[in-house]
Amino acid sequence: MLVAVLLVPCSKFFGQQNEAFKAIKSQVDYEQQLLQYKYQMEYRRASSDVKGLLENQWNSLLVDFQQHVNSAYVEALIKVKNQEDLQRISNLVAAPEVIFSSEQSPRGLVLPQYATGIDGLRQDVSKLFYFDSVKPLSKPYMAQISFIVDKQGVISQVEATGEDPSMNRQAQIAFYLLPRRFIPAFLENEPVAYRYDLPLILSF
Repeated sequence: MLVAVLLVPCSKFFGQQNEAFKAIKSQVDYEQQLLQYKYQMEYRRASSDVKGLLENQWNSLLVDFQQHVNSAYVEALIKVKNQEDLQRISNLVAAPEVIFSSEQSPRGLVLPQYATGIDGLRQDVSKLFYFDSVKPLSKPYMAQISFIVDKQGVISQVEATGEDPSMNRQAQIAFYLLPRRFIPAFLENEPVAYRYDLPLILSF
């Protein structure tokens, strides 16, 4: 059983997913439903001595499908990180945006909050984690997650610092796939950008 522990405040909702990940998820959901439908139809028509063979083929197909999905998400992650790096370079020329953080937190700053709170964030991340694509965990995965919540409540520049590089990559993907936005940070009733740092613990 998966347990996810995230330390972060809560409340409200919008759409979160980066467009690159959103497009992949929409296609993946469609393909998975189509495969499931075809399998169920074949299984219903099959004789009892063939059903065992179909189940084995289906399980093998699911493994291949998950590897395909993970490869697509990793490719999207590389693309998004490259875009973010280019945007940071572009921002050096323009006037840099003020990004608050725990180190730079003036009095009266209201921190960002995830739409469904800590429990909703925990559930969303755990559902979006592709454990089939990484080696089995011998101990809980612990990492420090860092990301920027912009003035619209959208996250970017997700980084994960932990001992397992493959798990770090999956953590980044899971956060970019979050289906809801944050309520942005506010200072003097105006939304502001904020760099969030929080611990993440995952175990079976």
